[in-house]
Amino acid sequence: MNSKSVEIYVFSGSGNTFLLAEAAAGVFNANGREAVLRPLPGEIFPARPDCALGLSFPVACFATYPFVIKFLQSLPPGGGREAFYLGSMAAFSFSTEEAIRRLLVAKNYKPVGCCIPKMPSNYGKHLSPASPANQNIIKTGTGEAAAFASRLLDGKTGWDKKTAPWSGFFYRVAQGQWPWRLFRWFFPLQINKAQCVQCGFCRKICPAGAIETKAGALSINSNCVGCQHCAAFCPQAAIGIGGQSGSYYRAAEYSRITGGLRRQ
Repeated sequence: MNSKSVEIYVFSGSGNTFLLAEAAAGVFNANGREAVLRPLPGEIFPARPDCALGLSFPVACFATYPFVIKFLQSLPPGGGREAFYLGSMAAFSFSTEEAIRRLLVAKNYKPVGCCIPKMPSNYGKHLSPASPANQNIIKTGTGEAAAFASRLLDGKTGWDKKTAPWSGFFYRVAQGQWPWRLFRWFFPLQINKAQCVQCGFCRKICPAGAIETKAGALSINSNCVGCQHCAAFCPQAAIGIGGQSGSYYRAAEYSRITGGLRRQ
């Protein structure tokens, strides 16, 4: 990678992907390449030819979230700017990275590398990132992210075209409603009204605009794509699958994530 600096746009539902982006940024900064983490979705800063574009977000429904796809589609022309993808997944990516690579090429970016480490699943109640098994997964994943950043600096990465027609299929499907309706049917995130104190924090941080006030109470509407951002960071632990309150998975505190993302 020849770029002198790096901007990494990050969305992290419950902290996993943020830890990967943070590890990669640490390697870039330690090697004299200024790395900045920026929120996704959010303002897209003007591209500079000497600044690489990093994208860091989870695999979801064998593709990624609709608001992430909308962000990707809104990227300005790259003008030959180097770009890489550092994602996260619980099990399989189904080659969604190929759909992302095609989009970047179409916008005249130069794809230079892709890495999607496995991180702990954030679906289920009381999944603790502090458990020995999850700690090992996190350690391995962040190690892969750091090694990926080192290889990028050394020019030892690639992001070659893949013959994977299903990646385009899932990427297209993820932009519609039915996979997320199915997801909500299996994993219905709901607000426990007895536990909720109406602070509105969940509504403020929801990237999909899925939380609204209805009949004097907060509720989750059909825009929900199950990213678990609300459940992970609700101050009252009042959001969960089927309305079950309690501690849900988060790999990093919200203050650490927001403190690490630069908006200016």
